[in-house]
Amino acid sequence: MGLNQISGRIPETIGNLFGLASLLMDENALEGPIPNSIGKLKNLVIIFLSMNNLSGNIPTVIGNLTILSVVHMDFNAFKGSIPFTFRYCKKMHTFSVSVNNLSGNIPTQIFAYQKDLVNLDLSTNSFTGERKIMQKQSTKECLVSFARIGVACSQEFPTRRMNIKDIIVELHAIKHKLLP
Repeated sequence: MGLNQISGRIPETIGNLFGLASLLMDENALEGPIPNSIGKLKNLVIIFLSMNNLSGNIPTVIGNLTILSVVHMDFNAFKGSIPFTFRYCKKMHTFSVSVNNLSGNIPTQIFAYQKDLVNLDLSTNSFTGERKIMQKQSTKECLVSFARIGVACSQEFPTRRMNIKDIIVELHAIKHKLLP
């Protein structure tokens, strides 16, 4: 449901979609908080909520989603800190909350539980504290992004190639990770 100009709030009834594995609602006009009922979606593996106008705190109930592996909540207006309950999402591969209003210490104790974490983007927020984990993850993430762009641009069929808008967004994100 991404890129559909959907507006309004994510309804509380989203928690009734028990079999939902992917929540793809990026690049819409969603606003308000993520409802706590999202914590009922035990089969959720992927959350794409980037580039909306979502606000409030990231719900602690997301820690209930123990098989969650990809989270993109960047380019929103989230505030507060990253919930400590994220430590229960032990299959996390990608976690991106860049360009929000998040603050507090960088939660290194949370990410210590994420053995499969490859992509971590906490940039353009107001975090404080230890930044070594971010530097290592940012460099690794940039290399992965460059490789993904290269592969996507070299597809044999033009319709399968990455479009220029997405390339620019990716390169811009890489620039911000390497040159904060």
